[in-house]
Amino acid sequence: TLVLDREASEEVRAFPNPVGDELTVDGNFLAKEEYRLVDLHGRVVLSGRTPAGSVRVTLPTAELPTGQYVLQVGAETIRVSK
Repeated sequence: TLVLDREASEEVRAFPNPVGDELTVDGNFLAKEEYRLVDLHGRVVLSGRTPAGSVRVTLPTAELPTGQYVLQVGAETIRVSK
């Protein structure tokens, strides 16, 4: 689960897009922030929390099928494809 401290950073970035074997999420995560990667059928395919004090989190996506996904990190929503 990713946990973001909105005071530290208002911007969360996810790359590359389209995704390969890993999805990298950048932000100033001063506290733990919940994250969820959801497919277009509404199924949560990955979830967890960012480690507190991190600026980059890498999510394993190699096993995910090709398609469109929505990454939800706290209040942020980012569309990604694989």
